[in-house]
Order: sequence, then C-alpha cells, then structure tokens
Amino acid sequence: MRRPQHRVHGYCKQLLSLDDQNVLKKAVDLSLKWYDVKVQRDPDGLIFKQIKYKGVYYKAICNHEEVFVPSPDFFECLDEIDCVEKPIMVDYVWLIKIKSQDYNILASAGPCTADRNSLRPTSGRMFLSKSVIREATEEIHRGGLERLMDTIRHEIAHGLFLLGDLVDLYPNSKLHVIKSTRFTVYPEIINESTKEDEHFIGYSFPKALEKARDYFECPDLKYVEMENRGNGDHFETDFLPYEFMRSFGDRDMQFFSAITYGLMEDSGWFKVDYSMAETMPPVNSGKNPCNFAKSCEFGDYSETSDFYTKCHPGRKSHYVDLLDVSPRGRCEIPQIISCGLASQQSSWRCLEHAGPYIFKSYSSKVPTTETLHSPQCYQIKCNLGQVQFVSNDVTYTCEKPGQRIYLYESYGLGNHFYNFYARSSQGALNYRKKYKDYIIERTVICPEFCEVCAEQEPETCVHIPTFNMLLSSSFPLLSSNYFIFVSFFSLNV
Repeated sequence: MRRPQHRVHGYCKQLLSLDDQNVLKKAVDLSLKWYDVKVQRDPDGLIFKQIKYKGVYYKAICNHEEVFVPSPDFFECLDEIDCVEKPIMVDYVWLIKIKSQDYNILASAGPCTADRNSLRPTSGRMFLSKSVIREATEEIHRGGLERLMDTIRHEIAHGLFLLGDLVDLYPNSKLHVIKSTRFTVYPEIINESTKEDEHFIGYSFPKALEKARDYFECPDLKYVEMENRGNGDHFETDFLPYEFMRSFGDRDMQFFSAITYGLMEDSGWFKVDYSMAETMPPVNSGKNPCNFAKSCEFGDYSETSDFYTKCHPGRKSHYVDLLDVSPRGRCEIPQIISCGLASQQSSWRCLEHAGPYIFKSYSSKVPTTETLHSPQCYQIKCNLGQVQFVSNDVTYTCEKPGQRIYLYESYGLGNHFYNFYARSSQGALNYRKKYKDYIIERTVICPEFCEVCAEQEPETCVHIPTFNMLLSSSFPLLSSNYFIFVSFFSLNV
C-alpha cells in the first residue's frame, strides 16, 4: 500500500515564529500517517468555488468567509482572462487557521464540502490556538511535538468521519445509533452498589463494535459508548479512557485504536489497515470483563495484582503501583507512566521485574519498608543484537532474553528512584519524595531484543506486516491524497 501523498503550504503574517511554523508543519505531517487509508475517489477531482475579494481570486471553502489565501501552488487561474480552473486531483483539502493567543478553545475542526455521490467529506477547516503550537515548540524535547500531533490527528478525525452529523450519513445509521439510559441498555448491571442511572449514547456499527468486543473480551457488548454530554462526537472517557478520540485529553498517552479504525471503515468511505492501530493498555476488568465494559466498575484489585506488574504492548508505558488510581470522568482508572513523556527521550522502554521489589528508607530512626509491584522505564541501548539498560547511571548488559539481573541501589534527595520521578513529572506528586536516604532492591527481567530495539535498529528487526488488504473490484480505491494549506494569521473572534 503506497503512502498517501500530501503537500503542506503556509502563509504567514508574523503571527507564528519560524520555529512555531516548522513544528506545526512537522506535527501535521506526523498526524497524517495515521490516515494512510484507501478511499473511493471522485475521478473528476475536487472543484471548489472561486470568489473574487478586493481584486484577488480565492478558492472558497465552507462559505465566503472561510477562504484560502492566494497561492499558485493551489490553483492555476489568478487574474488571467479566459483561464479555466482545473479540478484538484486530491481526496481532501484542509485549511488550518491559527487563532490568536487569547482564543479560549485550543482546537476545533469539522468538514466543509462533500462528494455529491458518496457524501464523503472532501474538505475541512481546523482552528488551532497559537498557545497550543507555542507550548509544543517550548516543550519540543519533553513530548511537545507528540502532544501537538495528538491534538491534530484528533481534529482530523472530526473532519473525516467522527462527528455526530457525519455518523448520520453512515450506512443504516438509524439502526446503529441509540440514545437511551444506561440501565435501559444494560439492566443486568443494576445492583445495590450501582451508581445512578445516566444518559447513554451508543453506536453498534459492525466493525467498531467487533473491535470493542475484542478489546474488552466481552462478546455480548451491545454498543461502543459515546460521550453522553454531546452529539456522539467522542468516545465516552469512562468507556475508553486511553483512546485518542475520548472526550477530553490530557498529558497521558493517547492511543489510535482499532476501534477508531473500525468506525472509520463503518462510514463506508474508507478501507483501513488495522495493523497500523496502536494497542491500548488492557483494562482491569477482573473476573467479569463485560461488567466493566458496561458500567466501568473495575474488578477487585487485590485479586489481580499481576495485572499491574506487566509492561503494556510495545513496552512504551506501564501502570503505576497497585491501587494507585485516579478519577477520570465518573470512574477510577489506573494511571499510566509513559516512558517517552516522563524521560523526555525516545529510547526509553518498559522492563518488568521478577516478583515485587523492595523499598527501604533510612530517613528516620525507624526504617521503613514497602513492597512495590509496577514495572519501570529504563534507558535502552541497542548494540548489534544485544540489549543494554541503564539504571542509576550504571549500564547493564543482557546476555539473553529472560535473564535476571539483580540491582541493589541507593537513592536520596537529588537522586530519586526513577519511578517516583516519573510520576512527579506527569503531575502526580509522590509522597516518597520526602525521603533523603533509601534503597531500592529488585531483579530486572531482560527482554527480547526487537521488543525494545526495533526503532533503534530497524535493519535487525524486519517488520512483517500483519494485515493484507483485500480490495473489492466493485470499490475502486486509491491511496489517500491530502492538500494541507496552513494559513498563519489571526482571526477576529
């Protein structure tokens, strides 16, 4: 499958610095890779209305106020007499406008024009606050670019397929959209401890529902639950707390899951490659996974302690210590440590420990001892098929996968154990910061080389595709093409 071709252009009137412009364009480019899909293209190309404003010709999008700045890269006819504008041979045109610093909405997006036959959106506009881009530039080495990419790829989804108004255009949408109450949809969850009933919006489109059932291990799940305070534009945070299309974002990791790709395909406008989906962390569903999927009631933590000792798929994150949960929406979920965000480095990966590890503090007259359970992020060095990891400024070499390496390390003020620091750097202060002198004793399990080194040594770890695209001859498909026009100027709001 060929990568989609796209062109990014900009027009600047001193609203963004050159660094901000470069960061934005890079974030747009990174965001588009998640939309490497097949699309049914109009063979006649896209034609946009041309208007003349103050003697200059523009191509209009949405209405006369939403226009593209003049650019020879975008259209051929400027002021030439008898010039006939040719269609643009792309699948989608984006206009990104930068709002001024005092704009109180960080980002928004939506579709503008649609294909007259399939009703697939063919253009859209996106508003970004200048402050979002500025923050990404200032925190470029602390995950800033990744967070801006998350914002942009989230907004792209709204312009392509995930808005309540667009969902109404899906095949048989009236049969697959429900607005009811939770207890009406799932009466089996009602018991003495059940929370109050609430409004419920759900989608039962086949591809998305299949992927949600797989994720929750719940074959009788009826709906993919959507945000109940809106128009079905986002997944409900309590239902999919780690999905990038949930109803609100934060600095935690956000995953472009197979459920989103499924909904994209359910639209009837796209064919997707599910192997590109990011694997979301599993939820602690206890002995009854369907109960969590339907009510967000977690299982008994004490019975599932092993659940919190494992790295997440891809080894880029892990849950924090057992029983360490945080409210998000109306439910409590385990917090995540993102190796990249916490370390500010892309080479860090999660490694697991052989059994619990020991925390011993000598900061007071009576020593304190605790047993901890979570994995840990380590700096990884890859050297010709051999894994090395760094802990407390010491490099350890793994001779083979599964090898156990025992660590007995001293920490204190100015040199805290990484897991404590990682939580603090993500906004969750840890009470153990007060300790001045303590020991961490644990045994690290060496990983498979390609589990942690595939990005550092891709030539050693050859990726084998897990998905083969089968295309129906009745559905002419081409790789997606995007024309991105980024206009850097302030708007009056």
